[in-house]
Amino acid sequence: GFRFKRSEVRDEILHEPIEVVRGRILDEANSSDRSMFAVIEGVDDAWEVCLLQFAVEMVQKSHESNIVDFRRNGLL
Repeated sequence: GFRFKRSEVRDEILHEPIEVVRGRILDEANSSDRSMFAVIEGVDDAWEVCLLQFAVEMVQKSHESNIVDFRRNGLL
């Protein structure tokens, strides 16, 4: 039941090292009030692949705790 939608996108051309840009974006994400904020670094032309990889990795990392929850609730 995942749905992905590209919205609120803006392009900026930056002339700084990627490490500087990454640090600034991570600082902004950590100081925001959005608890479900994620920063994904990838190739512009393949942003969908980067997003899909992120989703797959999150599912893989959370599957064990999900199984425990399902068993606790009698679903397995």
